[in-house]
Amino acid sequence: MVRGTALLIATAMSLLLALEGREEGGRERAMRSEEKCPQQALKRVGWAGGRPSDEHLAKAALQLSDAGQRDRAMGCIKVALNDHPRSQWGHAALGLMLEGKEADASLAEARKFGRSLVKSRTWEVLGPFPAGKMELDGDPVTSPIYGGVENARKSDRKRFASEYAEGGFVRWQTRTVEPEAGMMELSFPEVNWNKLVQLTNSMPILEWQAWVAVDFLLLEDIKVRISCMGVHSFSVDKVGTPWYAGDIYRSGTLWTVLELRRGRHTVYMKVKAKISTHVQVQILTVDGDKKFEVFSPKWMPDVIDGKFFGVGYGAIQILNLDSKSFLSDIQISVAKSSSSLFSTGKPTVAHTSLPAIKSVAPSQTLALQFAMEVVDGGQGGQRCPSSFRVEIRARVESKEFTVTSETISVRCREKENQSFIMSFVDHDGSVQHAAVVPPLKSCELGRAGGRADGKCPVVLSMHGTGVKANDQADAYKLEVKKDVWEFGVRGAWVLAPTRHGAHNWESSGMLSSLSALDALAKITEAGWNKFLPADPSRIIFAGHSMGGHGAWHISTHFPDKALAVVTAAGWMRKEYYGDSNVLFEHDICTSYVDAQLKAIFESSVVESYVDLLAPNLKGIPILARIGQEDRAVPPWQQRRMMRILEEGGATVVWEEIPGKEHWWWDTEKQSDGGCINDDNMRAFFAAVLHNTSLPVVDYSMSGTKSKSRKKKLKVPSSGFLDEESEFVASLPPAPHVCEVSLVHGLTPLQEFDLIVMNPASQGRISVKLANDTWILKTRNIRRFAFEKSAATPHRLHFFQRDVLVDGILFSASDPHESVEALVSSSQHLCSDPLSNSKWRRCREDEMLSKPAAQLFPAEKGPDTYGPARLVAESPFFFVVGGQKEECEASKGADGNCSRQPSLSHLMLSGAVYLANLHHSAADANPQILLDEQVTDSMRAGANLILFGSPKDNKGLLPVRFGPMAAAANLPEVPDGAFAIGKCIFQGPSVGVIFTFPLRKGLSVGDARAGALGLVIVGADEDGLRDVLSLGQPTIPPMVRPPYANMQPDFVVTGPELTWKGIGGVLASGYWGNSWEFLPESSYSIDPCA
Repeated sequence: MVRGTALLIATAMSLLLALEGREEGGRERAMRSEEKCPQQALKRVGWAGGRPSDEHLAKAALQLSDAGQRDRAMGCIKVALNDHPRSQWGHAALGLMLEGKEADASLAEARKFGRSLVKSRTWEVLGPFPAGKMELDGDPVTSPIYGGVENARKSDRKRFASEYAEGGFVRWQTRTVEPEAGMMELSFPEVNWNKLVQLTNSMPILEWQAWVAVDFLLLEDIKVRISCMGVHSFSVDKVGTPWYAGDIYRSGTLWTVLELRRGRHTVYMKVKAKISTHVQVQILTVDGDKKFEVFSPKWMPDVIDGKFFGVGYGAIQILNLDSKSFLSDIQISVAKSSSSLFSTGKPTVAHTSLPAIKSVAPSQTLALQFAMEVVDGGQGGQRCPSSFRVEIRARVESKEFTVTSETISVRCREKENQSFIMSFVDHDGSVQHAAVVPPLKSCELGRAGGRADGKCPVVLSMHGTGVKANDQADAYKLEVKKDVWEFGVRGAWVLAPTRHGAHNWESSGMLSSLSALDALAKITEAGWNKFLPADPSRIIFAGHSMGGHGAWHISTHFPDKALAVVTAAGWMRKEYYGDSNVLFEHDICTSYVDAQLKAIFESSVVESYVDLLAPNLKGIPILARIGQEDRAVPPWQQRRMMRILEEGGATVVWEEIPGKEHWWWDTEKQSDGGCINDDNMRAFFAAVLHNTSLPVVDYSMSGTKSKSRKKKLKVPSSGFLDEESEFVASLPPAPHVCEVSLVHGLTPLQEFDLIVMNPASQGRISVKLANDTWILKTRNIRRFAFEKSAATPHRLHFFQRDVLVDGILFSASDPHESVEALVSSSQHLCSDPLSNSKWRRCREDEMLSKPAAQLFPAEKGPDTYGPARLVAESPFFFVVGGQKEECEASKGADGNCSRQPSLSHLMLSGAVYLANLHHSAADANPQILLDEQVTDSMRAGANLILFGSPKDNKGLLPVRFGPMAAAANLPEVPDGAFAIGKCIFQGPSVGVIFTFPLRKGLSVGDARAGALGLVIVGADEDGLRDVLSLGQPTIPPMVRPPYANMQPDFVVTGPELTWKGIGGVLASGYWGNSWEFLPESSYSIDPCA
């Protein structure tokens, strides 16, 4: 051992002498060199005192060498190799400082102690700093005084201002980890969290942000795959250029593949957490022969009596392990050695509504979706449960590769008394699932239905956070006798949808539940077994906790479908419930953001503030309940919603259950159905579905004996508005659903199609019946139309009466102006604030597109209204521009690109980053295509998110890209700049993201896909980085897809965005109805009107 150690020291010393011997008196000079490493250099790499480790010494040497201080660097190396002769870090650092044969020899020595990848045992941490709850907040480390985390590591600055630290400053800390595991618990025990909560009287203060830097060495040029778990974003070597998607949910499916040069590299992770978290960095070398990897499905549909319920859709994730090339020509089939029970047929095209995956971008994770059928299931599921494997083939450039999946299992269920999983194609083209329980008894037509078409209503039951669809469906159970259970609801289907992510049953969550509802209706359209078809127009909206909010939310948006609303422990607004999504409290940006700008960002989410839409529920039977001891959702939330509904004239059955907390299985007796299916719940269902009045417990009389608390539950009276009644339909700002239906009692009135005047303000229509005339009063309504409701015959309501809209008469006897005439001709009513006759039939140029020479329609429609998240609420894909042009401009003599395209390469990386975040946060499945790959048919069938430099998007209004001449009171736009209204934006670190229409005309009634686009542009690398940062999610449980939350129609970012958050935004707002800049719904640092 002594002999080997001496030999190692001699080898290292000889290499040092070889390096220094190039100069005069090299050997003597090397021998005279001080064997010492400067403490200042050690402190810069996280050394906190004591005997420095070999890793600290090697890192200090590399940093000094990079700074040109070779002698001092050699001193650090000498200490490292003298104290740690077998140090891979020491030998590797020396080799990276040398050149030629000496470098090769030292690196060969380093490889004797491990692989070509040298991982770090010491991670550096800077924090904590305050962080807001919304997606983007400022980062104090990027302020001019610190210059970003990269500069903060290199500088001699010892302290950084932070509100969390007693004394006001935090410092770099070093944490020790086991290199192979690469996992660390990140917390700050030196912070007195309890004291902070007490002094500020605030729980949101427990959420912080911090930076973690992890170094690693590569002893040769090599391809690596990196996964950062527990964070949403990370970068390698240079922060934000580009960003890579972290694996925030620790799924093991998100990896970034990079080809890196020999040398030192750093992973930078931006961490957000509450009190503490675990982060993990995995860095692996990539086998050159392995081009892609597949992962097991997260779920599979059930087989019932030897076949799937409808089409058996599945999805298996695939990861492209190539760093440069797309996977193409992807095919999927059942492996030959697998079970013969299933057949996939052609890949992903077994059903016309299932989009084919044409390609997978480098480092992208995508779900390959396929349709299955049972080819020999036998009777009664005799060959179940069963399993199979799939074989996936794909090309990388001209070579084909094949991977076989792990075993995939499928469960079999009985249709009579069990829930089962069905699969369907969702609103965005992804494959999703829901749980179904058939009706307990044959469906009985009751007074509440108002029609006798032989269909069964549906209980649409939304689950709470962390609850599986199966468990939500199975909660509708009752022990009818000892160990004998029945599942479901008498006279109605139970449908429990689900969708991964923090959707809160808003936006994509709501659309997913409605897609599941449509799928159930189509599958059962001809009847299923002995059960009547599901009726998607007669729904009991139900749910618990987050699902209780979902019941409020969806019913207020689609009250015409509501037979009733049943919410247990539901909350009104996530932004004011608990501390998980509090807005603008401790955010860095609150010190810099203008009040008008703050209001614009918040207005993009108020469509989910169900208390604003409470008037839409007037006349609908409502049961709202809460456990009196609920600590998860305080009773205050349900009580307030109940009060608002009561004030608006709604009838609410209110139940506050004594002694119960957030969830309970037993209400009055053991196994009685509990929270969502006890005696009172079943009585309410019976009243709504069968017009049956059953005894229920009156919990407002909790102090009396059980028998004395019994009362009859009566069905709320139905009927039409009378002369004493008034109804208000509310439309929130920036709606993604512009259809608001009015109901009274249990019979819907006609449906309104609404467009507001000012997109940043709420629109309202109040409705009153007086003297046999409908009186409508509007506020902030630009356009609306009467439409026939699918749930009620058209002979009812508006057709037989005069209608007075803000004093303008539309007579029932007028063959052109009556409501019936307007509906039959699909005519809209338009308001004209400048005219004495405010309401009139819309002109042809307002209804249709402008002349063909002009690109955009006259006005927005329901499928283009915005805000930005609307783009991803249909099938969508990414388009990356500029690749071909930049390659052509940089071709060498050999005809190939002589350099890696710069900004266009970052755009492709940005598209992969956003696509992976969409997949991780919501199981979305967007493809990435280069602009030359996009066809007209593809544009027609999907929305687009378009990456491109200003020259690529020059023709895209409403943002004008230079060079462009002045026109129509708009200024000239110079080259390299863009304009919104009269404001011109140019210069470094400027970016813009904005919506634009893909389709001419209003396209009312058309599919929403192929209607709306989103453009992402950076004037330079920093501008692109900042626009992408707007799409970064926050932490669980509120991880939402990029641009899916507080994102208006357009945002212009500036040089101070990373530091000040949205306080660094230069302009933002909502386009007017004609895609113009609208001052009253926008903000800009300079006047743009």
